[in-house]
Amino acid sequence: MMVVRRKKGSKIKTYILFILIVVIGFTIIENKKFQKRLNEIYLQNQLLGVNIKRTKVDNIFLITENGSYTLYFVTSNEKEKRIEGLKNIGEISLSTPILIQKDKYGYVDKYGEIIIPLEYEKATNFKFGIASVKKNKYGVIDEEGNVLLPFEYEEMYIGEKRKVIFKKDGKYYISNLKSAKEIDVDKILQLDCGKLLFKKDKEFGIIDFSGEILKVNKNPYILKKFE
Repeated sequence: MMVVRRKKGSKIKTYILFILIVVIGFTIIENKKFQKRLNEIYLQNQLLGVNIKRTKVDNIFLITENGSYTLYFVTSNEKEKRIEGLKNIGEISLSTPILIQKDKYGYVDKYGEIIIPLEYEKATNFKFGIASVKKNKYGVIDEEGNVLLPFEYEEMYIGEKRKVIFKKDGKYYISNLKSAKEIDVDKILQLDCGKLLFKKDKEFGIIDFSGEILKVNKNPYILKKFE
């Protein structure tokens, strides 16, 4: 009886392994076909003189024409979609919704479907699952468009680990989206590197999203940035 059971178990394992090999083989073949199709689309557009570029996401191309942008989406089920007349495009990533702007800002998924309506005056890329958006004033939303902080802030900066710094009623605060504490500074600017530059009286420096002052200095040229 023990021998029979072992044989049955061995046959089941062999069958499962065979199924896995077939599925993996089919996936590889289909992926190669899809990549070939993407290459053909790219080359055909180039031959037609279209200013087309590849992005970090295989199935999304970026086309530039007459000062505006088009996102060109290609899916493995033979569907294609274009979003034309874009003024601005955020980071193109598989892991987060893609920021786009026509007259207003909103977000699409990797298939070109609008998942958060184009209804914001300003918006940022998603970072740690949240983004800063503006409707008259700034607020914070998650990747489903749920409002995490209401639209009542004059400025908003998104940091690591879902930390934010915002300005309300002329004062700055640091928040973890649940509670907030005041920061004693006069003005904050976000630099291209993501660091926050602060001004307090006649001094300036770098502050992080925990509210810790990393550097303090005095420089008339830097202080002019706050005027």
